[in-house]
Amino acid sequence: MTTVTNEEAVAEFYWTLKAIKEATGVTPKCWRPPQGDVDDRIRSIAWQMGMRTVLWDLDTNDWDMPAPGGGNLKPSTVDGYFKKWISNYQSGKDTKGHIVLEHELNHATVNMTEKWMPEIQKVFNVLPALACNDVAKPYWEENWVYPTNNIPANTSSSTSGVAHVNSSSATANIVL
Repeated sequence: MTTVTNEEAVAEFYWTLKAIKEATGVTPKCWRPPQGDVDDRIRSIAWQMGMRTVLWDLDTNDWDMPAPGGGNLKPSTVDGYFKKWISNYQSGKDTKGHIVLEHELNHATVNMTEKWMPEIQKVFNVLPALACNDVAKPYWEENWVYPTNNIPANTSSSTSGVAHVNSSSATANIVL
């Protein structure tokens, strides 16, 4: 995104938001820059268009596994990343939460998430990215609310269309 003009960035954000709204019925308040390619100018444009920039600090590199649209990274290497992250937290080497980059590129990437999600959930409190920043309303439409640190996850609400997430007693958060 850093190589496009301001006008091109605005157009890219606008048409993407429009497509998401048409496909899902909601307009997101966040975005993930492709390849993490962002600078303060692009962050500012996104912010002015109502979106927070979300970056990650751990990367599965799952997009590079063999599959249509993928590459040649062995799935066992991706397994190793998950094992290391879990081990580091359990041993006390790692005590903070993380935002982990994963993809829905093909069956291989989706299967990897399905394989590791139960193990990750045993160790970390898995949350939507914006919930980690106490943003309860991830969409501009008012009928969706995420639990945040200030809103208990297991409370019921009379609001229609509310997304509920089970809470966990884990002390570190991880976003997938």
